Amino acid sequence: MIQAMQLPWAIVRFILQSAIVHRERMAEIVTNTEYLGKLIVRYVAYEELYLVESKPRNYSSLKLALEKLYVEFLKFLVETAKHLNRTTLGSVLRAILEPEAIREILQGIKSHEQQLAAELELWLEPLQNTIISS
Repeated sequence: MIQAMQLPWAIVRFILQSAIVHRERMAEIVTNTEYLGKLIVRYVAYEELYLVESKPRNYSSLKLALEKLYVEFLKFLVETAKHLNRTTLGSVLRAILEPEAIREILQGIKSHEQQLAAELELWLEPLQNTIISS
């Protein structure tokens, strides 16, 4: 009798876990979309301030770091659009089969963000030294 009940409970458990995974993925998308929106505003301001107004000595590396970050933003938006355009069942299955898809893109964003911060630090260092010595 116990073995006969295992399969129905396994199915019920799978359905419940699927609903939880789907809800977590949607929450993750909403939270990270807000986070990326703030980053985009920040880096558009950096771009205007550092790359349009002045030409720092590490201009090409700053520009490349910014472009790589924007590429990661686009990857996130594409992955989000794929998830939202699927049926509920499709998005649940994808969330179960590829749980790390969005997290990997976010790790890439954080990595490129750190690289950009390092490039900005290189550009700001001589300015800070000039201000301190004045």
